[in-house]
Order: sequence, then structure tokens, then C-alpha cells
Amino acid sequence: MLKYAFSGLIALSMMATLGACGEKIESSVIMGVHWKCDLEIDGDRTGATEDFMFHQSGQVNHIIFSPGNRPVRYQAVYKVDGAKFEITDRVVGTTMIVGDNSPSFVGKFTRTEASHMEYEGVMEGTLRMKVKGNCVPATSGVAAASGSSATLATAPVAALAPAPATASIETGKKVYEQVCTACHASGVAGAPKLGDKAAWAPRLREGTDVVRSFALKGKGVMPPKGGYAGPDADVIAAVDYMVSVAKQD
Repeated sequence: MLKYAFSGLIALSMMATLGACGEKIESSVIMGVHWKCDLEIDGDRTGATEDFMFHQSGQVNHIIFSPGNRPVRYQAVYKVDGAKFEITDRVVGTTMIVGDNSPSFVGKFTRTEASHMEYEGVMEGTLRMKVKGNCVPATSGVAAASGSSATLATAPVAALAPAPATASIETGKKVYEQVCTACHASGVAGAPKLGDKAAWAPRLREGTDVVRSFALKGKGVMPPKGGYAGPDADVIAAVDYMVSVAKQD
């Protein structure tokens, strides 16, 4: 679940309404709890899971665990209207998302109890995916093993550090050749090909920071960081390398 710019954020603790099936939604019971959720994506159980923690400040932190990929940490803001809610990611890892203020996830709570939370909705993006989450509180043992409880209880979004400096263009070229070339060399699944000015033009109009955020958090069929296991700075450098090639005369 995933993205800013919401005025008058409504604390979840103030909400109590009826769900689609007539269940009473007591949102206050989910506040400050480390939730561990099994995910169903477009009707399939892929093995992906997600850790959540909602804060009364209007912030929600979450971590996505996807088989074969490193965990990806997000810090976001949320907006609630009865059982319905929106989440807007503001930070991926340690990098601020700028220029994209649309909701990352739009959905509704279908069950909120002290020992069980369920939700469903749509993950926005190039490929809209239907997601259902079935969540239980993390036990102390599980939380300690995952090491994510402290991460989920981090400082408010506004207090986070700005994006880290990028690595060199030379490093970016190496990362492109090792990872990105699999899709960007031939344009797999609509990925803009290296040096294709027409394909890169609409993306460059959105700004380099937006393109960087897409690479870090994933877009369409591209997983976060393109599946790269190295630091965020290397991924940003790879984006900068591809952008520089697209801008060449």
C-alpha cells in the first residue's frame, strides 16, 4: 500500500463506521500496532507480505517483503473517510518522493479488531493491481526476528533527511549494464529504451526526481530498484546515466 499533500489529515482513532458487509469498523484499535499482513494480488497469493504501523500523527509506515527481492521501506501519509482510506507514499528507503502527489493506494477496511485487520483496494500506477491484506499483530518474537518494529516507528515524514547524494555516472553505467539492460536495452514491457529520445521525452517532462522515484519504488512490472540489491544511490546513478544518454544530441 502506497504516496502527500493532504490537508486536514483525519486520525484513525476518531473513526467508527460500517463496512461493506455491515461489520463495525473500529479504526482506533489498529493505531500504533505492528501489523503483519499476507497479501493477495489480483486474486493470487504470491508470497508477498507487508508490515504496517499507523500513527495518530497522520503518518503510516510500511515495509513490503516480496519473494526474491530485498524488503522495501516506505513512509507515507494517510487520509481516512469512514472505512475508506488513501495512502500516499512520501519516502522510499531514505529518498524523498517529489513531484508525484497522487495516492499510491485507495481502499477500505473490511475488518478492524484488536487481533485482526483486513483491507482491500487498488494499488495505483501504470498497472493497477487489486490487493487484499489479511493482517495480525506481530508477536514479540516475530517482531524481534524481523527487526522491523523500530523501523515502523520512525520519525514523522517532515523530519526525514533529504535524498542522498548519487554515485557517479560511471557507477550508473555499470549498474545499467548489470541490471537495467535486461529491459531497457530492448524495451521489454514498455520500458523506455536507452537512447530513445521519443520514449524518454514524456518521462523527462515529469522531472528527474520523479523518474528516480519510479526506479526506487517500482513502476508497472518493474520491481523496486529493478531488483537491484545494492544501495539506492547506485540506482539513482543508473537513472541519471540513462537520462544523460537520452539528452545527448
